[in-house]
Amino acid sequence: MRSKVVIRAFKLTARRKAVLLRLYSVHEDGSETLEATSAPVPMVAAAAICKLFEAPYSVRPDIESLKRVLQVYGNTAWASFVARDAYTAVQQARLLHDVSRARGALVIITLAMDLNIVDTVGRVMNLIHRQAPNRLESSLLVTYDEALEGELKVEVLWLGL
Repeated sequence: MRSKVVIRAFKLTARRKAVLLRLYSVHEDGSETLEATSAPVPMVAAAAICKLFEAPYSVRPDIESLKRVLQVYGNTAWASFVARDAYTAVQQARLLHDVSRARGALVIITLAMDLNIVDTVGRVMNLIHRQAPNRLESSLLVTYDEALEGELKVEVLWLGL
């Protein structure tokens, strides 16, 4: 059986609006192993990411891709946008920051219940990778939200800017 994955935020004393994300794998016996620690990230990003892992239906991400992304050091930036189509959501989230130098991206896609997961995820990831450099490490988390009707939310934690 795969171990459960948990992300927790740890406050930095030197920076008021930034925290570190720590990725843990939780084993069947309840023991935890620290897998990765991020560069300082905005608190709003940490809150959104940690919330995904606290839900009762918690996501089961690929721990290896999450480790690679979180271990990309440098400046970080957070972008979030809700739209009716993948192109608009990605373009608006991407326009908030210059991502041409990004070396990592944690992409969170929240879908309305009526959207096609395969088509939507494929479009979002193609758009993100089209705008970013070839060496971009990325990890993907996908979830659903019943409150969204015919919309999707794209959130990206850019790392290594």
